[in-house]
Amino acid sequence: MQSNDRPSQGIPNLPYESMPPEPSGYSQASAPYMPQRPGKTNGFAIATLVLGLIGVCFLAIPFGIVALVQIKSTRQQGKGLAIAGLAASAVWLLGASAGSVASTIDADRSDLRGTAESVASTTVGDRGGPRATVGTTSIDNLSPGDCLMSTPADARVTHVTLVRCDEPHYAEVITEVRLSGPWPGTAQAFQQSEHLCMDATMAILANSTMLDQLRNLVLYPDQTRWTLKGTATCLVINGYGPHLTIAVPR
Repeated sequence: MQSNDRPSQGIPNLPYESMPPEPSGYSQASAPYMPQRPGKTNGFAIATLVLGLIGVCFLAIPFGIVALVQIKSTRQQGKGLAIAGLAASAVWLLGASAGSVASTIDADRSDLRGTAESVASTTVGDRGGPRATVGTTSIDNLSPGDCLMSTPADARVTHVTLVRCDEPHYAEVITEVRLSGPWPGTAQAFQQSEHLCMDATMAILANSTMLDQLRNLVLYPDQTRWTLKGTATCLVINGYGPHLTIAVPR
């Protein structure tokens, strides 16, 4: 029986060949890197550097911020210039702050000197050093340089005993200060007298070699003496012993 089937002509076995890849479209992974042309330098960055170097910080800082924002979005050049300008502005600001602090300290010292001079101008009598007066005297007659054997036990005492300042004594009169306003009451009279005496004494004895060993003592007036005379007497005593033995150096 004949078969109508024809012997198949098989597909000849050809050697394997890799097919070349078909041209593709865009491939980010394989696309070659094309360097971009550098952009222009940002104008705000240049201005930031110039202004920062000459200390115009109130313009350099906002210009620098604008420059950094623009450079980020436009890929312009000048980021380093902007940062350098901001850094220079920061240096200027720190220097200005340090100078301001130093000026403030100097101003405070000047104010202290001015206060001391102002308070000293309210003092009564001379500052001429120790006097040779001895014996009993009214507290109304005390003068700078008087040396007291003892001090009143309270504000009502009207007389004290004076001795020579080259002999042991309890206190020395430094100055008197004027009190202002109507009678404020005993407590306020003492506080005002103490405050003024401390400032005035410090102004007078600022250069004294004995300053560190002295303490302040105040004789403040009662209501009658406040009205009639309106002064307080400022004295010093030895803070480290019972007596002074010499006149306090000015």
